[in-house]
Amino acid sequence: MASPDTAREYTLKALTIPLHRRFTAGRLQISLHAAGRGTELLGPALAARPLLISPPDSIPKRRTQLRLNLRPEQLQLPKAGVYVVIEGMTTLADEVFLKHRFVQRRKTKKDGTTVAKPYILTRRGTDTTTIWTPYDEFPKLRQSPAGYVANTWMRWAPHFPYKREGVHAFQGRSVQAFDTVVLLELEN
Repeated sequence: MASPDTAREYTLKALTIPLHRRFTAGRLQISLHAAGRGTELLGPALAARPLLISPPDSIPKRRTQLRLNLRPEQLQLPKAGVYVVIEGMTTLADEVFLKHRFVQRRKTKKDGTTVAKPYILTRRGTDTTTIWTPYDEFPKLRQSPAGYVANTWMRWAPHFPYKREGVHAFQGRSVQAFDTVVLLELEN
């Protein structure tokens, strides 16, 4: 988001993130970065530490937005703009992501087909026990169809670069690009 008026100074008041549904596993790590210079997408972080949001047990099940008060941080909006970086994390700090896995249920539907239920596999520290958590329990951001190229920048793993997703083919079918629209409230 670029500054609406580069002649004025703005303080970041709040950030609203649209959720697909309430989450009970995983965490969201949110950081705000100044726009980078040259070929760098992200500049320096605006806050010393990112915000870490754990499963919001107190949020009603039907609530689909997460509103974060940024006033205590007293962050100034850089004139060149700001990037909001939202990253999905494991539920516990010592938990390690292993992989996504689709597991067949034992029950079949009325038409005779079986249902594949997705899980995320993790492990805690040096423990060899695998933790199977349903994919739907992790945070998922609400998305809207984008034009030919999304405005949202994504990366699929911490070691991959950020890039804008475009319409592409997957298994012979065209796949729509999607954006997540966050609301950043400012005050003078």
